Amino acid sequence: MNTQEVNVICSRECDWSSVLRKTSKEDLANFRWEMLQQELQDKASHLLQFMMAAVSNPRQKYNIRKTSEHIMPAVLDATAKLLSLYNDNMNAIRKIKGIILKKAGLKKTGFMRLAALYDTITYPSINRTLEAFGEHFQQPLLGWKRSEEVAYEQEKAGSPIEESLQDVPSKEESKMPPGYSFTGNSIIIRTFKNINKINLLTCLTFKKVVYNLKLSEIENYIA
Repeated sequence: MNTQEVNVICSRECDWSSVLRKTSKEDLANFRWEMLQQELQDKASHLLQFMMAAVSNPRQKYNIRKTSEHIMPAVLDATAKLLSLYNDNMNAIRKIKGIILKKAGLKKTGFMRLAALYDTITYPSINRTLEAFGEHFQQPLLGWKRSEEVAYEQEKAGSPIEESLQDVPSKEESKMPPGYSFTGNSIIIRTFKNINKINLLTCLTFKKVVYNLKLSEIENYIA
């Protein structure tokens, strides 16, 4: 019975697609354990009952930290891991874990060890995933930068600045990550010893003027 249920939940028949197959950026961001629990109850109830029975302990009723509500995420995680072993495309949980571990700074060796246990995806896979998710992340910033350049050129030429480019923030600027904008009478930037080795461009907004500076040149603007 459990084998039949596993075949059903891992299949893609009749436009059915498990939540563990949905690995887009939006799907992973909106994932909830309740979604997987409901799916297992509908499609693989015997499998879920088997997993719950495997962790059932008579002493749990005396432990407020091991109620069904508290242990359910761990049970669902173990079930998702087994389903991923059965079908490698059921890997949403592994990708979520990979993103968390990458964000936390786990090194390549750590990914190799955990990926071998099917606790996460491989190091090259998580890098490709994050690159795909951030493919267009800088478009709002570039759009805002272009609008500021137009305003600066108009001001420099002595022509009136368009109303949309005056004090009203543009649509791109409103969506721009705040870390890219420095506005004020003075700028304080923490530098690092290897600052000259970093080959990046930083956009600084200072009195409505956009400067494209190499990080090695920022020291001239430190207050």
